Amino acid sequence: MPGGQSCGSRCITKHKYSGETRQSNGARLSVSDPAESIPTMLDSFQSREDGRPLPTDSRWTKRITGLSISELRVEDSGTYICEVTNTFGSAEVTGTLTVIDPLRVTLTPKKLKTGIGSTVILSCALSGSPEYIIRWYRNTDLVVVDDYISIRGISNETLLITAAQKSHSGAYQCFATRKSQTAQDFSIIMLEDGTPRIVSSFSEKVVNPGEQFSLMCAAKGAPPPTVTWALDDEPIPRDSGHRTNQYTMSDGTTVSHMNVTSPQIKDGGVYRCTARNSVGSAEYQARINPMAPPHLSILFPAAAVSLAALIPFPDPHLLTRLPAALSFPDI
Repeated sequence: MPGGQSCGSRCITKHKYSGETRQSNGARLSVSDPAESIPTMLDSFQSREDGRPLPTDSRWTKRITGLSISELRVEDSGTYICEVTNTFGSAEVTGTLTVIDPLRVTLTPKKLKTGIGSTVILSCALSGSPEYIIRWYRNTDLVVVDDYISIRGISNETLLITAAQKSHSGAYQCFATRKSQTAQDFSIIMLEDGTPRIVSSFSEKVVNPGEQFSLMCAAKGAPPPTVTWALDDEPIPRDSGHRTNQYTMSDGTTVSHMNVTSPQIKDGGVYRCTARNSVGSAEYQARINPMAPPHLSILFPAAAVSLAALIPFPDPHLLTRLPAALSFPDI
């Protein structure tokens, strides 16, 4: 009865054959409340790694049926102990939880536009699982290794194309699998005739002595070309009087400048810029004429003495012709 109350009771018996009945003397029966008769059980969960109770944040909830963890994280992995205790003793059950981070795949570069004959490298980076299988696809077809294509790396994470051809253009996929998990990423490769071409250049001109001048040459190609300079078929020395700078614009155009400070007579001649990449080359040239100080030539009626022959081409010269009536005494 509730609260451990007592009540009276009697036992009455009846003989099977004679029908005689008998009744016992009055006695008392005490019945305890079940909640009081069963010792209270205390349960707790802890991690075997450090032996401490579990965190008390909202992700962890103890229920009658066990432990509930929401928003699982990789760091929740480990061995757990469920311990039940009452006045008679305690018991425990051990379980192991392994949380696997979902597979994530990143393929780089995402988009590549380059020239025929160039080298293409695709890199597939994975995270989330230590065990996986990588397969490569091009336009949904499995990539087949040949003289141009090779697959490298411990887990086949690198795709290499050497001397790429137009037929290698397309959408490439890095497809990773691990048991029931899959993940993929893709990249677009565009191959074109990347032979360099000069798109902007300098023109022939005359420069004054000591006056700094700059020549510009811009070229496009795939991959972006490198520009070099020459003067009269000889490489231009790198010194304080000759400086070059080069950069690539967002559209892939390579721009190069040749800056000549304090030019001298020897800095005159044919300047040539050459753009080169793995596909081919292109060049442009024009003459730069440094102007020399003016000089005098006197032409006599009978004979002429010219100083012009002493000055190398293409320096300009000044000719002064004397009047025919003017005469000089014989020497």
